[in-house]
Amino acid sequence: MAIAGHSASALLYFLLRPGLDLPFEWDAQYYALLAASLGLQALASAWGSSTKARAAVVVAILCYLLACYPLPASTGIQAALGAPLMLAIVAAFPRPDYYFIGAFSVGGALLLQQPSVAWGRARAASDPAPLVALSFALAFVFALGVSLKQLAESRRKSLREAEVLDSAIDRIAAVNAGFQSALARAEASSVRNERNRITREIHDIVGYALTNQQMMLEAALMLVDGAGGRLGELLSMAKEGVAEGLRETRKTLYELRKMEEPLELGFGALLKAARNFEAVTGIRVSVDFTNALGDLGHAAWLSIYRLVQESMINSFRHGQAKSISVTFREDGSRIYVLVRDDGKGARELIEGIGIKGMRERMAALGGELSVGNAADGFAVSASLPLAAGLPLEGRGRGEA
Repeated sequence: MAIAGHSASALLYFLLRPGLDLPFEWDAQYYALLAASLGLQALASAWGSSTKARAAVVVAILCYLLACYPLPASTGIQAALGAPLMLAIVAAFPRPDYYFIGAFSVGGALLLQQPSVAWGRARAASDPAPLVALSFALAFVFALGVSLKQLAESRRKSLREAEVLDSAIDRIAAVNAGFQSALARAEASSVRNERNRITREIHDIVGYALTNQQMMLEAALMLVDGAGGRLGELLSMAKEGVAEGLRETRKTLYELRKMEEPLELGFGALLKAARNFEAVTGIRVSVDFTNALGDLGHAAWLSIYRLVQESMINSFRHGQAKSISVTFREDGSRIYVLVRDDGKGARELIEGIGIKGMRERMAALGGELSVGNAADGFAVSASLPLAAGLPLEGRGRGEA
């Protein structure tokens, strides 16, 4: 804008120069003032709203008034040169300072058009019409600059608020994920504690009984004292059998105590995750299983669980949705999952780690994933073979 205004001013002066009745010495001064004004406005733009930028704009105002002093308003040079200056004033000064500086600049440009003597020549006052046009032109550009600055400030404020909201959403999502993880750990701990209690009871009851039997058999062997013949052999065999049974029982109990319970998955786990998410975020989540039976392996269920979880979090964080629907469907060979929300969708879809992770999990199990804007929000659609993740002996649908 500054380059265009100064270039137009220089061109107008060059074209109108023969009729201005000014000495030739003024030409060099005029172009020097133009160059200084352009350089100062460029520096002010680079310095932003700092003190140095304001000082540069003040000096540019003086250059503007000096350049326009001997020129009549009818030339249009004041308007062409003053328009970028109005924008520089608005950009460099805070509100309400730029109102006063802008009014001073417009008033100064109008006062210069009073009868005066310039370069030893008497100059009459400008006609009212050019003065009114000049004041309206400068006031319009100034008002436009104020509106653009306020719009930019409003946008920056909205972006800051959006960043704060995203940060809060991230914290809530982290709390939600932590809550669900804590719930899963609590359930796993409860199962582990119950399993340990059962193994202790079995060890105490069965181990005590087998140890007693072993001791009784040893006592019986001592009574026969090598003269029992076939009876002694049977007692020895029974003793070894009891000892072997006691060792295997203890070994099995130790293995049970070391077992880690896998994450419980399935429709029940998904429904529980949806209810937890709904309680934490306030977003209504509906889950519809339709005709799906969920005959899937652990790996497939884990992929579906993570997909639904990630989709709900994205609907909350990025879509600002009010409701989410999760729908399952089977067609005999595949299971289909659709997660839709009523949020604002995505202007430009950029796949982050979450979506890429969904796609990789689906692809690893022979599945497919589709994401994109829907008619009233955003949708994530996936499909998996019904036997995905099942061991070979567990596949009951004829897959090899």
